[in-house]
Amino acid sequence: MTYSNYATANVALWLSEDEGLYKIVKSTEGSYKDLQAIFLEEFQLIVTPDLESFHGRDLDHHELNVLLHELRED
Repeated sequence: MTYSNYATANVALWLSEDEGLYKIVKSTEGSYKDLQAIFLEEFQLIVTPDLESFHGRDLDHHELNVLLHELRED
């Protein structure tokens, strides 16, 4: 998939390729906004290992919601 900007592509990469983040995605439900809350409240996750924010304004939530749906169907 081609993403609309670097921030979204970076977050998508880490959600789909990092085993720990992938397990969190698979064990949760809801939208990317819901996942952001889980990342912050339960895991204190703010940025990717590349220092891109999981909570940035530039993130395309629609694209990330599509990714979450695809990952959860695996």
